[in-house]
Amino acid sequence: MQISAKEFSSKYNSKYEIYRFLTVDCKYYLSPYNTVSIYFLKDIASGSKKRTANFYHNCNSIDVKCSAVKHLYAPLYESLSIAAILNETKKNPPVMRYLPDDKDLPRLPRQYILNLIYTVVGAEFEQWVHHHIQERNQNRAEEK
Repeated sequence: MQISAKEFSSKYNSKYEIYRFLTVDCKYYLSPYNTVSIYFLKDIASGSKKRTANFYHNCNSIDVKCSAVKHLYAPLYESLSIAAILNETKKNPPVMRYLPDDKDLPRLPRQYILNLIYTVVGAEFEQWVHHHIQERNQNRAEEK
């Protein structure tokens, strides 16, 4: 079901109302309210950015079920910084459609970024993270 921008803006007047609609009604997996911009929410609502969702609930073009979001732990190592993770992610352009524009990326929680990328990319990203963990641990063992 599609509605016009005028109809959408008449029903949802604030960032909070749009965020609530996307997370509660459409079951989208989004980072916390204070970390997303109104522009990213607008991009999700318009379809120019992809989103993750729990199940089909009057929302079209749903990509990943929220209940299927995969969680990945990555220690706070220098080689696993947000910058390093995003540099690796930029090698896979379709993944960037799930994330806000570059200016809004620093506001996102690290764990949200990890979970989202892991859910979209899968085992390849998990292997990349584990490779960096093993490499760091091996370097520490050699130093001692």
